[in-house]
Amino acid sequence: MGIAANGNKTVYETQQLLTQLGFNCGEPDGLWGKLSTAALEACKSSLHSPQAPYGTKLVTWGQKLTDAEIARVAKMVTNLGLPYTCLNDFMACMAFETGGTFSPSIKNGAGAPYYGLIQFGKDAATDVGTTLDALVKMTVLQQLDYVEKFFKPYAGKIKDLSDLYLRILLPIGVGKPADFVLFNQGTTAYLQNKGLDINSDGKITKLECTHMVNNRYVRGLLPGYVKSLV
Repeated sequence: MGIAANGNKTVYETQQLLTQLGFNCGEPDGLWGKLSTAALEACKSSLHSPQAPYGTKLVTWGQKLTDAEIARVAKMVTNLGLPYTCLNDFMACMAFETGGTFSPSIKNGAGAPYYGLIQFGKDAATDVGTTLDALVKMTVLQQLDYVEKFFKPYAGKIKDLSDLYLRILLPIGVGKPADFVLFNQGTTAYLQNKGLDINSDGKITKLECTHMVNNRYVRGLLPGYVKSLV
């Protein structure tokens, strides 16, 4: 069938990945509907069990981190008072921000002065009590301490993956509806985040950001990326 006339490539790829993993999206067409939503929710639910380490059986992109680093992410989730399912949400966000490298020194792909696991900027580094120069010299374990500090002020406001990612990208979007517009064409911020405009309409919404991060979430469950904790 392929992508429908008004379908989206990112959505289509996510549907293909979910199908590959055994979750029923129907025929991938690039149009996100109830069946795709149910498939994604079923996929995410399948990763977790209260009896598994940190409540998680499988860690998306887990092969990119050591067991000690995954344990630190899990501790961060607990320290922030978030549900254990947020371990994989954090992994998806860091995978997206670092292009799947999980490098604490990687620079923003568009050339903007943002670095590391969640793409710290100068102001964000100052807010958590450090500098960009110091952050890029840190190990993953060391930088995760500052990632936790970065999220702490929003711990009680984060409800899902989209809120978690919006804390990184644009905090004003935390708690907002899916159609909330974050960036408009013609601004520097839009240009820096142009890759998030998945329908190329000159507006970047919270939903578009969520689709992009969900794509990375699901991609990280493929062999070679996912790690089993049981």
